[in-house]
Amino acid sequence: MSLNKDLLKYTISLLSKRDYSKKEIYLKSKNKNYSDLEINSVIDFLSEKNYLNDSRYIQNLVKKYTELGKSNSYIYQKLKLKGLNKNDVETFLNQNDETLTPKLKRQIESKFKCDLDNWNNLDYYTKNKIKHFLNNRHFKNINNLVNNYLISKNI
Repeated sequence: MSLNKDLLKYTISLLSKRDYSKKEIYLKSKNKNYSDLEINSVIDFLSEKNYLNDSRYIQNLVKKYTELGKSNSYIYQKLKLKGLNKNDVETFLNQNDETLTPKLKRQIESKFKCDLDNWNNLDYYTKNKIKHFLNNRHFKNINNLVNNYLISKNI
């Protein structure tokens, strides 16, 4: 079957603004009352041309959410909601180390009115509050996260 030109124009206009997953394109096209056969043929065409690439989309979202200071657990849930392949998401997240990003550092310093670069001078209570804060954001291995940050800063 040949490609539906209107659907192709519609999906390319969507992709010109930002990346989408195959499932998101499918659902948006379905809402426009296109048939499954038309949608799947356009998705296959766009995938062949590498305009639609779930791996690239996952990689970009992992990078974006990591820079925003989000934990791997948070990122996993967000990507699962977008209908991305669970195994692909896990593969990218296993490559992604949870780190104390500059944005997350600013959030902590603002919330607790402290300087993380002076970790050793912080009182026990504040350190535990910071660890609790990170735990509530579903970071794993909080002690390693803090220690890796301190090592990277030579503190």
